[in-house]
Amino acid sequence: MTLPSDTRREKESQEDFLARLREKYEGRATMARMLKAAVERDPEKTALVDGTGRRLSYRQMGQDVAALAGGLRDHGIGTGDRVAVMMRSHVDYVLAYYALITRGLVIVPLNVRLAAPEVAYVLENSGARAVLGDPEFRPVVDEAVRINGTDIARFWTADDPAYRRLFEAKPEPWADVLEDTLAAIYYTSGTTGKPKGAMITHLNMTAVGQQNVEAWYFDDPEVVELEISPLFHVSFQEFGPTIHAVGGTLVVDNFSPERSLDLIEREGVNAFFAVPSMLILMRKPIKNGRAT
Repeated sequence: MTLPSDTRREKESQEDFLARLREKYEGRATMARMLKAAVERDPEKTALVDGTGRRLSYRQMGQDVAALAGGLRDHGIGTGDRVAVMMRSHVDYVLAYYALITRGLVIVPLNVRLAAPEVAYVLENSGARAVLGDPEFRPVVDEAVRINGTDIARFWTADDPAYRRLFEAKPEPWADVLEDTLAAIYYTSGTTGKPKGAMITHLNMTAVGQQNVEAWYFDDPEVVELEISPLFHVSFQEFGPTIHAVGGTLVVDNFSPERSLDLIEREGVNAFFAVPSMLILMRKPIKNGRAT
């Protein structure tokens, strides 16, 4: 990936930007149209890699996303429903993210450090009808559901046959929703009171994605981005789909200085988002003689 020699960009009105964005997605800037275009552009290219070595092409990612959405539909969970996701950073989180927002559902990311009463509040406040989660969070979620006194569907990655059966369902078609349709509810930390649910629409997501493409010069399908911030964090919503919008490769993992450096070398990472404390920790193995 190379940066253009002239990094200046002409100023553009909001109206002109949105008109250009809508033209890119055939009149309607939604996440379904974004991902569909990416899948059709280069189906065999690697779209997604995680720290366990699991890899998916754009074709396989598209198929898995459609099947997962179909499986949820078979359980009565469909358009407009809110689904909470409590997972660490791996392929299944990204599949859940796209299965929900590209089929007209709403994702509610849950911070994996929340205690049961905090999870209970978010589930009730958001109106979540189901939870997709890693099995390590099952006790917390089960206790949260008990606190609320209202049962909701729960599916667990890895050890839950019911979760794997979701992928055997008839694929759910792409949702042709409106741009102002709700796509995600991200909850704030709640440091000054109860957490607030920030409501993100499809136009919010696609516009931010396009702005990132242009601001960070990610408009090259050879971009390989490492996402080591927690996927429930808004940084993933800003940068993950941005990479797929241009046909790049997204590498996701739970942060570890050594493993992150391994992934950078192994996958040819040429872009990543990190906070300063992460960069400081990643310097230590290098200072101790690790080759870069």
